[in-house]
Amino acid sequence: MRKVRLRLLFFISTIIFSGCASASLLNASTVEYPFTKPNVSVGAKASSLSGCFVAIADDVSAIYWNPAGLSQIKSLEIYTVILNNTYWESTHNQLNFFGLSFPTKYGIIGIGSYSPIDYYTHLTVIATDENGIATGTFECNDEAINRNYTLADSINLFPFWTVGFAMNYINQSRNEMIGTYYNKSQSGAGSSFNIGTIIRLGKIFDIGYNYRAPYTINWVRTVLRDGKIYSYDGYENIPLIQSAAFSLHSPAKKFFLSVDIEQQNWSNYKEIKGQGTDEGNYWLAGERMNALFKDENPVRVGLGFNIFDGFALRAGLATGADFDNMCSLGCSLFLSKCLNLELAYSFTNTFGESKSFVAGIKYDFQTGL
Repeated sequence: MRKVRLRLLFFISTIIFSGCASASLLNASTVEYPFTKPNVSVGAKASSLSGCFVAIADDVSAIYWNPAGLSQIKSLEIYTVILNNTYWESTHNQLNFFGLSFPTKYGIIGIGSYSPIDYYTHLTVIATDENGIATGTFECNDEAINRNYTLADSINLFPFWTVGFAMNYINQSRNEMIGTYYNKSQSGAGSSFNIGTIIRLGKIFDIGYNYRAPYTINWVRTVLRDGKIYSYDGYENIPLIQSAAFSLHSPAKKFFLSVDIEQQNWSNYKEIKGQGTDEGNYWLAGERMNALFKDENPVRVGLGFNIFDGFALRAGLATGADFDNMCSLGCSLFLSKCLNLELAYSFTNTFGESKSFVAGIKYDFQTGL
């Protein structure tokens, strides 16, 4: 009991410290609608389940989905995930996740970097005159990247109850180019935090919850348009996002069914113009806009089957948000006792047809030694 109290005291003090840090370091950048919303799943296993991972969270990507899940990792583990994302017929590769976790006397610590926002579009446009006759071509690029750096901790308060906390440093940027006519860049950095818990009711039923606190992000934007340079700043209020989930599995975990329900309070979103020169008086100083965001409650369902020792199949479906429907398939293959390969394919119509292929490698040092 004394050990539990010490761990709980450490956990609470970490939350208080990080909350103060978030209040004083709410400086980040973001990009205009719709690029403040996550559009890809973090981690290969979570991707194969269409993001239905809050009540499972059994690998290092738990630092994003539910930090309480780190408690299921009993040794040093390294996890790397590569994303091949196709958005509006433009394809590029990106480091989706890299992280490690390890046990300490203060709980299971997770450290990682990941990108839940990944938009990239490259188009070649045919220019025409007033008569519709082609006069040439020009290139268009639009890229939005959100890179998070996270430190998380998970502790077992009781054998059936785990809590976790994550502190996130955020680096977001967007670059947009339309030939030589228009060029926009935006960048910044900031912090946020999330809290999660998992309650295990017997050997076959788990309940998970993850709370992402609302926060403010500040941005600086520079625009080159018609040979003129405009620069201005502003800030956005990113609202609360929380998820409740359950996972039902067989005693030997040969099969599982998981369901997530997420609440996204985007009607509270506000983007506010600060000061500086404006892009053709696009905004008035102090003007607010909610960018047509509405509250959303996406539902995600995930299934998993261990076909035989060393090989598992998974599938997921998500609906009820901007992506309308997301379908995913994936598998897990144990290449050795310590090395695990995760593969996932997802298809969605998020802001236009999008599909992604994800490959992850996980190495467990305890079984590898």
